[in-house]
Amino acid sequence: METELTLAEICADISGKLLDSINLLEIFKDITDGDAKEDTLLNILQENIISSFHEIEKCKSIISVPD
Repeated sequence: METELTLAEICADISGKLLDSINLLEIFKDITDGDAKEDTLLNILQENIISSFHEIEKCKSIISVPD
């Protein structure tokens, strides 16, 4: 039986995946070694993912219930 996740749990899962993606992009940037086209694409991806991470963190703070 599948259990339903709360909004906070879903946001936490998204945050974790975005954070993993940020770290993986850093590794991938090191592997590509500064090729201009690849570097431009990776920078755009990284900026979008970091922005999304910050936005989901804002959502988490809005929906969190104070202890």
